[in-house]
Amino acid sequence: MTTIRPLLLAALLAAGCSTSRWYDYRFSPAPLEAQIETEADPQAQVRALVTVRGVSRGRDDDPDAVEVRMRLENLGRVPARLVAESLSLVSADLDTFGPARVRPDAAAPIAPGASATYDLSFPLPAGREPKELNLRGLNLRWATSFEGRDYREEPRFHLGVGVGTHF
Repeated sequence: MTTIRPLLLAALLAAGCSTSRWYDYRFSPAPLEAQIETEADPQAQVRALVTVRGVSRGRDDDPDAVEVRMRLENLGRVPARLVAESLSLVSADLDTFGPARVRPDAAAPIAPGASATYDLSFPLPAGREPKELNLRGLNLRWATSFEGRDYREEPRFHLGVGVGTHF
Protein backbone atom coordinates (compact mmCIF):
# COMPACT_ATOMS: atom_id res chain seq x y z
CA MET A 1 0.00 0.00 0.00
CA THR A 2 2.85 2.39 0.79
CA THR A 3 4.39 1.91 -2.68
CA ILE A 4 1.07 2.43 -4.46
CA ARG A 5 0.56 5.94 -3.08
CA PRO A 6 3.87 7.35 -4.38
CA LEU A 7 3.26 5.75 -7.78
CA LEU A 8 -0.25 7.18 -7.94
CA LEU A 9 1.01 10.62 -6.90
CA ALA A 10 3.76 10.47 -9.55
CA ALA A 11 1.24 9.49 -12.24
CA LEU A 12 -1.07 12.37 -11.30
CA LEU A 13 1.79 14.87 -11.35
CA ALA A 14 3.00 13.62 -14.73
CA ALA A 15 -0.51 13.96 -16.18
CA GLY A 16 -0.79 17.50 -14.85
CA CYS A 17 2.53 18.48 -16.44
CA SER A 18 1.68 17.24 -19.92
CA THR A 19 1.37 19.89 -22.59
CA SER A 20 -2.11 20.55 -23.94
CA ARG A 21 -2.75 20.13 -27.65
CA TRP A 22 -4.23 23.65 -27.67
CA TYR A 23 -2.84 27.14 -27.11
CA ASP A 24 -4.89 29.25 -24.67
CA TYR A 25 -7.16 30.97 -27.20
CA ARG A 26 -10.94 30.90 -27.34
CA PHE A 27 -13.17 32.26 -30.10
CA SER A 28 -16.76 33.40 -29.83
CA PRO A 29 -19.52 33.44 -30.79
CA ALA A 30 -19.69 29.81 -31.79
CA PRO A 31 -21.10 28.62 -33.99
CA LEU A 32 -21.59 31.40 -36.49
CA GLU A 33 -24.34 30.89 -39.03
CA ALA A 34 -24.48 32.00 -42.66
CA GLN A 35 -26.96 31.45 -45.48
CA ILE A 36 -25.52 30.73 -48.93
CA GLU A 37 -27.69 31.34 -51.97
CA THR A 38 -27.22 32.26 -55.59
CA GLU A 39 -29.44 34.44 -57.74
CA ALA A 40 -28.69 32.13 -60.67
CA ASP A 41 -30.74 29.31 -59.10
CA PRO A 42 -33.31 29.93 -56.36
CA GLN A 43 -33.31 26.19 -55.56
CA ALA A 44 -29.65 26.35 -54.50
CA GLN A 45 -29.47 27.04 -50.74
CA VAL A 46 -26.98 26.02 -48.08
CA ARG A 47 -26.74 26.91 -44.41
CA ALA A 48 -23.20 27.06 -43.00
CA LEU A 49 -22.32 26.72 -39.32
CA VAL A 50 -18.73 27.60 -38.46
CA THR A 51 -16.84 27.26 -35.17
CA VAL A 52 -13.19 28.06 -34.53
CA ARG A 53 -12.11 25.17 -32.32
CA GLY A 54 -8.84 26.85 -31.38
CA VAL A 55 -5.16 27.13 -32.15
CA SER A 56 -3.45 23.73 -32.03
CA ARG A 57 0.18 23.04 -31.25
CA GLY A 58 2.07 21.32 -34.03
CA ARG A 59 2.80 17.63 -33.59
CA ASP A 60 5.16 15.39 -35.49
CA ASP A 61 5.44 17.06 -38.92
CA ASP A 62 2.26 19.16 -38.54
CA PRO A 63 2.76 22.89 -37.83
CA ASP A 64 0.78 25.01 -35.37
CA ALA A 65 -2.62 25.69 -36.94
CA VAL A 66 -6.01 27.32 -36.51
CA GLU A 67 -8.61 24.55 -36.37
CA VAL A 68 -12.09 25.26 -37.74
CA ARG A 69 -15.13 23.00 -37.90
CA MET A 70 -17.69 23.69 -40.65
CA ARG A 71 -21.09 22.09 -41.14
CA LEU A 72 -22.87 22.63 -44.46
CA GLU A 73 -26.58 21.81 -44.57
CA ASN A 74 -28.14 21.59 -48.01
CA LEU A 75 -31.53 23.27 -47.66
CA GLY A 76 -32.06 23.51 -51.41
CA ARG A 77 -33.05 21.13 -54.16
CA VAL A 78 -29.73 20.71 -55.96
CA PRO A 79 -26.54 19.01 -54.77
CA ALA A 80 -23.92 21.33 -53.31
CA ARG A 81 -20.20 20.97 -52.63
CA LEU A 82 -17.58 22.77 -50.59
CA VAL A 83 -14.79 23.87 -52.95
CA ALA A 84 -11.78 22.95 -50.81
CA GLU A 85 -9.24 24.79 -52.94
CA SER A 86 -11.15 28.05 -52.42
CA LEU A 87 -10.69 28.06 -48.62
CA SER A 88 -8.56 30.84 -47.14
CA LEU A 89 -8.09 32.34 -43.69
CA VAL A 90 -6.60 35.69 -42.65
CA SER A 91 -5.96 37.16 -39.20
CA ALA A 92 -7.19 40.53 -37.91
CA ASP A 93 -3.90 42.07 -39.06
CA LEU A 94 -4.39 40.44 -42.49
CA ASP A 95 -1.71 37.77 -42.22
CA THR A 96 -2.57 34.88 -44.53
CA PHE A 97 -2.59 31.35 -43.16
CA GLY A 98 -1.39 28.35 -45.14
CA PRO A 99 -3.68 26.28 -47.39
CA ALA A 100 -6.38 24.37 -45.56
CA ARG A 101 -6.21 20.68 -44.88
CA VAL A 102 -9.79 19.41 -45.17
CA ARG A 103 -11.04 16.25 -43.45
CA PRO A 104 -12.92 14.39 -44.76
CA ASP A 105 -12.31 15.07 -48.43
CA ALA A 106 -14.79 17.64 -49.73
CA ALA A 107 -15.09 16.15 -53.23
CA ALA A 108 -18.39 14.35 -52.56
CA PRO A 109 -21.54 16.38 -53.22
CA ILE A 110 -23.99 17.13 -50.42
CA ALA A 111 -27.42 15.87 -51.47
CA PRO A 112 -30.55 17.97 -50.92
CA GLY A 113 -31.67 17.59 -47.32
CA ALA A 114 -28.29 16.20 -46.22
CA SER A 115 -25.40 17.78 -44.37
CA ALA A 116 -21.62 17.37 -44.18
CA THR A 117 -19.17 18.35 -41.43
CA TYR A 118 -15.56 19.23 -42.21
CA ASP A 119 -12.54 19.80 -40.01
CA LEU A 120 -10.33 22.49 -41.50
CA SER A 121 -6.75 23.04 -40.41
CA PHE A 122 -4.98 26.26 -41.48
CA PRO A 123 -1.22 26.29 -40.73
CA LEU A 124 0.08 29.50 -39.20
CA PRO A 125 2.11 31.71 -41.54
CA ALA A 126 5.62 30.27 -41.98
CA GLY A 127 7.93 31.00 -39.08
CA ARG A 128 5.24 32.70 -36.98
CA GLU A 129 3.91 31.83 -33.55
CA PRO A 130 0.37 32.55 -32.30
CA LYS A 131 1.59 35.36 -30.04
CA GLU A 132 3.00 37.16 -33.12
CA LEU A 133 -0.40 37.28 -34.85
CA ASN A 134 -3.50 39.33 -34.13
CA LEU A 135 -5.96 36.51 -33.46
CA ARG A 136 -8.68 38.78 -32.08
CA GLY A 137 -10.52 38.20 -35.29
CA LEU A 138 -10.31 35.84 -38.25
CA ASN A 139 -11.86 35.97 -41.71
CA LEU A 140 -12.72 32.74 -43.49
CA ARG A 141 -13.42 32.70 -47.22
CA TRP A 142 -14.75 29.85 -49.33
CA ALA A 143 -16.85 28.97 -52.34
CA THR A 144 -19.74 26.55 -52.55
CA SER A 145 -20.61 25.03 -55.90
CA PHE A 146 -24.01 23.84 -56.95
CA GLU A 147 -24.70 21.02 -59.42
CA GLY A 148 -24.09 21.98 -63.01
CA ARG A 149 -22.49 25.34 -62.21
CA ASP A 150 -18.86 26.39 -62.35
CA TYR A 151 -17.97 27.57 -58.84
CA ARG A 152 -15.86 30.41 -60.31
CA GLU A 153 -19.11 31.96 -61.53
CA GLU A 154 -20.65 31.78 -58.06
CA PRO A 155 -20.12 34.45 -55.43
CA ARG A 156 -17.50 33.52 -52.85
CA PHE A 157 -18.51 33.68 -49.25
CA HIS A 158 -16.69 35.59 -46.50
CA LEU A 159 -17.32 35.18 -42.81
CA GLY A 160 -15.74 36.88 -39.82
CA VAL A 161 -15.38 33.85 -37.62
CA GLY A 162 -15.22 35.26 -34.18
CA VAL A 163 -13.38 37.25 -31.63
CA GLY A 164 -10.38 35.51 -30.14
CA THR A 165 -9.35 35.93 -26.54
CA HIS A 166 -6.10 34.79 -25.02
CA PHE A 167 -6.01 33.82 -21.38
